[in-house]
Amino acid sequence: MEPRSRQTSSCRLPPQSSPPRLRGISITGHSLPESPLPHIAIVGPTAVGKTALAVELCQRFGGEVINADSRQVYKNMDIGTAKPTAAELERAPHHLIDLLEPFEQFGLGSFLSLSETAIHDITRRGKLPVVAGGTGQYVWALLEGKSVPEAPPDPEFRATLEAEAEADGGAQALHERLRQIDPDRADALDARNVRRVIRALEIYHVTRQKPSEIGNSATKTSNYLALGLTMDRKTLYRRIDDRVDAMMDAGFLA
Repeated sequence: MEPRSRQTSSCRLPPQSSPPRLRGISITGHSLPESPLPHIAIVGPTAVGKTALAVELCQRFGGEVINADSRQVYKNMDIGTAKPTAAELERAPHHLIDLLEPFEQFGLGSFLSLSETAIHDITRRGKLPVVAGGTGQYVWALLEGKSVPEAPPDPEFRATLEAEAEADGGAQALHERLRQIDPDRADALDARNVRRVIRALEIYHVTRQKPSEIGNSATKTSNYLALGLTMDRKTLYRRIDDRVDAMMDAGFLA
C-alpha cells in the first residue's frame, strides 16, 4: 500500500472578485510538486474565492472541477447556491453540478461515490481533478478515505431524539449520551450540532458499533494537494455582503 501524501498550503487572495493570478506554478510560495498529482482540493470559507481559483488552476494545468457543494448538485437553485457562472463553466469543465431535482435525496455517500467515479474518469483521460466547494465534510471525507456507515435511518428513533433536543438542555444531554457511548466521536462534534450528534447516536442504535470505528476505509490511499484559502475577516465579510446583495438583485426572494 502506498503511503498517503497530504500537503497543504494557505493562499491569500485579493479582495476583488476576479480570479487570482498565479505566477508559474507557485501559489503564495508553495510550488506544485513535479510528481503527478491525482487531485487538488480547495477549501475555505464562503466567498473566499474557491471557484475562481479552481477554474484558474484547471486552465493552467489542464484540469476539471469536481463540485463539493451539497446544494449545487440541485437543478433550478442557481442564485442562492452561488453556482459557477456561465463564463466559469465555459472556462473549465465541471462535474456534479445540476444533477438532481430539489426533492431528491443527496448526501455524503452519494458524493463519495460520484466524486470518486469522476476522479477516475478525469485522471484516465490525463487531466487534473480539482475538488472545490463549501461542504467541508464532503471534501475531507473524500481526501481522508472516509466511508459512510451502512446504517439506514430509523425515523422513529430519530424523531424521539429530536424531541429530546428541543427540551431545555436537551442538546447537551444528547451530546453527553454520545460521550458515554463513543468519546472519540463526541470529542469531534460540537454539542450544538444536534443533527450530527443524533446521527451518531442513530448509527450506534442501528449497528451497535461506535461511529468513530466504522467510518474509515483501511484500503483508501490518495495523493493530493489541499489548498486552504483565507483572507482578513473584514474583507471577507464585505465580499459576503456583496454576494448577498447580488443574490437579492438577481431575484433570490422574488
